Amino acid sequence: MEIKKLEVQKSEVHNSEVHNSEAQKSEVHSSLLYLDYCATTPIRPEVAQAIARTIEQIYGNPSSLHQAGRAAKKTLEAARETFAQLLTAKPSEILFTASGTEANNLAILGALKHPDLVGCHVITTVIEHPAVKNAFRELESRGHSVTYLPVNEQGVVQVEDFVDALRPDTRFVSVMMANNETGALQPVNEIAQICRSRGIVMHSDAVQAFGKVPIFVNDLPVDLLSLSAHKVYGPKGVGILYVKRRTKLFPVLFGGGQEKGLRSGTENVALVHGAAAAARMAVEEMGQEMERLKSLRDELQKRILDTVENVRITCPTVPVLPHVLHLTVADVLGETVLLELDRESICVSAGSACSSGSAEPSPVLQAMNVPDRFIHGSLRISLGKDTTQKDLDRFVDTFAGVVAQLRNMLPSSFPQIPTGV
Repeated sequence: MEIKKLEVQKSEVHNSEVHNSEAQKSEVHSSLLYLDYCATTPIRPEVAQAIARTIEQIYGNPSSLHQAGRAAKKTLEAARETFAQLLTAKPSEILFTASGTEANNLAILGALKHPDLVGCHVITTVIEHPAVKNAFRELESRGHSVTYLPVNEQGVVQVEDFVDALRPDTRFVSVMMANNETGALQPVNEIAQICRSRGIVMHSDAVQAFGKVPIFVNDLPVDLLSLSAHKVYGPKGVGILYVKRRTKLFPVLFGGGQEKGLRSGTENVALVHGAAAAARMAVEEMGQEMERLKSLRDELQKRILDTVENVRITCPTVPVLPHVLHLTVADVLGETVLLELDRESICVSAGSACSSGSAEPSPVLQAMNVPDRFIHGSLRISLGKDTTQKDLDRFVDTFAGVVAQLRNMLPSSFPQIPTGV
């Protein structure tokens, strides 16, 4: 009896701890102001529920021939059909990977395994995501000649520079659709049209752009296009690669030959199902939601400029993603501002999530020739479906206080500020 009583007491204590923990989480979540939707997005509750149901009910291997396998295969192909419809592609042109990074690597390294492309000249930009930039560095180590296109002072590739960089042996080009740090949209359509006219294979990393701007491959002459689910309120761990029909692509992973032999490994049916559901909702809501977020973004920009001195908008006059505001603040460190805002439960980024933590200035901002006084004080504020007018009030008030506090601490808070800049 004593043992049973003790077990009951332990259970009551455990239940109490769980309840208190959940209450604390709820309290923290309710006070958290999340403004880092470019880094990732919270999964939609209905998507999480759909994934959970699929994990429980559709557990077969889609390569198996029995009933459980056929059910999984049907779910997988339904998701493929959804992405094809959203992109105006054919289902056979959609491949699933484990991330946007893998989709980029498969597109770049897989395309350039073609025997006719060995050692050819390839072109990309200085502002690409590390998943693309580092893939091109790998190409350099394999004997390819690589041109890294510059950008103008607002972070946009110039088509004239691309044309000047073309050579008779140019066979592959990769230009991102929207920069993951500044949100600046790139002239992918114009560059892709030139590539198509010259028989050059064209890839674009559209991970940040998908669900925020229209992307229809029947109008966009790219051969390869990379997407990721976790940027549109879907699960992490799902990448999508569009491969235009007749584009020569070779695997970089080897195994059972799934995904048309181009991406071996048992497909994660539940996450792919959730990714398709999230993508469908994001595209359906895109017009109205992006208009709402652009309005909030523009108001936030105005209020920051009116409230805080020596703030520089990074891309003031070029098209950018509707929900992104990138700025640089003079005489402070962006990482320090980020940490101080975090103390107030406000989440932003000091750059792209994939390069945060680096003490070096952003390569993107360096390429844009941002003045030394500003280059260390970069912040990326990205809005999302839960962002409200009230959130802007809270952010501006807190941000202004943080910047004033840090500037009052000079020079100790930022001893390396160049003088006379």
